[in-house]
Amino acid sequence: MYSKNELLVYLKYCRDKSYNLIAKLTDERFGQRWINNYKNYSVLEILIYNLRHVQHHTAQLNPHLRQKIDDAPKWVSQAKTGLNDYSET
Repeated sequence: MYSKNELLVYLKYCRDKSYNLIAKLTDERFGQRWINNYKNYSVLEILIYNLRHVQHHTAQLNPHLRQKIDDAPKWVSQAKTGLNDYSET
């Protein structure tokens, strides 16, 4: 189990790494290949792949939080309770 402080330090590391990567992207870098034993993508493709991967795990985490603590992060929107709750604009 990780402490809250350990998670915050790791989150800052990930944010900094992401910011630096994106800040240095050029058209040439987008076209370069990212290759390992399983994938052969352009840098742009692997960035999109990783974004979708994070979204997948976020979607898995939210129902788990609902079941365990009956809550989800504040940035997760919630559906309204009935049709009358929706107003036409």
